[in-house]
Amino acid sequence: MPKAGTNAGDPAAREPPTLGQLGMARLVGRCCRLIVGAQVVVVPKAPANTLPAGGAIFSVAQRKIKLSSILSQVDESESGMMSEQGMVACYMRCSALYKGDESPPKESEPTVEQLSALKHPIDSGSPPYCDFSIWGPYVHRLVKKIKLSGYNIGRGGKLQLVM
Repeated sequence: MPKAGTNAGDPAAREPPTLGQLGMARLVGRCCRLIVGAQVVVVPKAPANTLPAGGAIFSVAQRKIKLSSILSQVDESESGMMSEQGMVACYMRCSALYKGDESPPKESEPTVEQLSALKHPIDSGSPPYCDFSIWGPYVHRLVKKIKLSGYNIGRGGKLQLVM
C-alpha cells in the first residue's frame, strides 16, 4: 500500500510487506512447488542402530477422525487424515471449478477433517454419503459443542441434553 501523500506508481513509495503477507506468500509458493512436483516432502529415517533397545523414543501416529462426528451419526468407524498433498490437490480442484464470483461463501468451504472423512467411503467403494444434520459450515464449533454436551437428570427422572 502506498504511503499517504506520495505517488502510487513510485516503487520507493511502497511500504514493505507485513509479516503476515510474507507468510502467506511463502505458503502459496510452497503449495505451488508441491503441486508441480518441484518440492518433495522428505521424512528422514534414523539408522537402526541409533534407536534404543525398546524401540523408538516416541512414535508419530497418524491422526484419526471419528466419522460419527463429521460424516454420519451412525458410522462408528475411524479414518485417517488426508495427506498434505491430497488436501492441496482438493483445494486447488475446488478453486479451478469455481472461478470468480461463482465461488461459494468462505464459511461453506469444507475443512480438512470433512474432506478426509468424505474420502473414506469413496476409497472403500461406497457412495459418498453425508448426514447433513452434522455436515455443514462452522464444523469446528459444532464438533466442540457435541463433545462438550452431556445429559442431566430433569423432572420426572428424564434425561435432558445440556450443551
